[in-house]
Amino acid sequence: MTCLQEVQAFGFPSSSVTIVPVEVDPKAVVDLRDPNVRATLQLTVKELEFNFRTLGVGSSPALAQELGETAAASGSIDGFLYESLALRGKTNLAVFESNLSPLGSSVAVNDPKNNLFEKLP
Repeated sequence: MTCLQEVQAFGFPSSSVTIVPVEVDPKAVVDLRDPNVRATLQLTVKELEFNFRTLGVGSSPALAQELGETAAASGSIDGFLYESLALRGKTNLAVFESNLSPLGSSVAVNDPKNNLFEKLP
C-alpha cells in the first residue's frame, strides 16, 4: 500500500492495481532513516525529501538523485531504506538492480496462488 500511495502522491494517474507478495533478500542496504547515517553522508532530511520531479528539464540532478547514482555505480550497495513521503511512519526500499547479482542479493515476486514467480537477478 505504501508503494501505491507513493506513486499516486506525485500526480501519476490512478490505475488498476494488484498487490503481490515480494520477497527481498538484500545484503547491503543503507538506512537513510538513521540520523547517524545521514550525518556520515552529510545529508539532511530536507535534502532527502526534496521532490526531484519539480526540477525543470535540463536542471542539475537533485542531491538524492546523485546519491542514488553513486550508490548504484559503486557496486557495493543494493538498496536504500527511506521514509515514505506519502505515508509518514512507513518505509520504502529503493533497490539497485545492477548490484543484486554481484552482492548475492535478490528480489522476487512469489505468488503461488496466482501462478506468479519472477526473480531478480
